[in-house]
Formats: sequence, structure tokens, C-alpha cells
Amino acid sequence: MKFPTAFQHRSAAFFFAALSITMLELFSAGASCGVGSRAGAADLVRPCGPDSLTGPLRKLIPQGVGGADFRPICVRHDACYDTYGANKSQCDQRYLRKMKCACRNSRHPIRCRLTARIMYAFTHRGGQKSFDDAQRIARIKLFGR
Repeated sequence: MKFPTAFQHRSAAFFFAALSITMLELFSAGASCGVGSRAGAADLVRPCGPDSLTGPLRKLIPQGVGGADFRPICVRHDACYDTYGANKSQCDQRYLRKMKCACRNSRHPIRCRLTARIMYAFTHRGGQKSFDDAQRIARIKLFGR
């Protein structure tokens, strides 16, 4: 009999915790999506995911689920990171909130919300370098050097 590894236990625990939260959110009122949650055609220019990820690896990043389109939300999240003096945590929270709003248009709302939470977790935990680089570039554009 083969026993699961510690990584498999943590992965399963994360998955079930995210699924539980997703189910609760689905049946609760949730955050207000507000006005302007739809994006224009210009916002759809670039896909979700870090710029450093190219080629076939880029296809591993979900662009939406079941009719919910995350691409305009990713563009806005990038713009938030690119704003000098932005707060990373606030940018990431808005990113999650907008993805959950987009999931209201999904044919698979539970899977969509779960995907949104996973994308948020990866971005929030692994996006510090991207945020720091964007802030450095924004500072240079604003003040020079």
C-alpha cells in the first residue's frame, strides 16, 4: 500500500479548503461587482500570466472558465502593479474580487471560482518580483533614474 506524501496532503488540503470557501461564496451574497466590471475590446490585448512565461507554457495559465473571461481583469491587475506607489495586497484583492465577479457569467461557477482562488494564490504568493519590477519601472518613468 502506497501512502500519500506530505506534499499530496498539503495539496489536497488546499484544494478542499478553496473548494469549501468557493461553495460558501457561491451561496452567499458575496462582494459587489460594481459598475464597469465589463471591459472594452482594448483590454483584451494580452493574455493572463507573467511576461516571462512564453511559448507553450503560457497555455497553462487559465484565461477564464466556462464563458467567464479573466483577460481584462489580468490587464487591470498589471496596470495596478504598474502604478507607482500601489499596494500589492490591494491590487491582488481587487484581482480576486473581479475574477469572482466574472465567474457570475460562467457556465461552471464553482470551477470558475476555484480557478480564480488558485490564480490569486499563485499571484499573491509568487508575484512579489513582478510587483517590485513594475514599481521600479514606474518610479523611473515618473522621476527618472
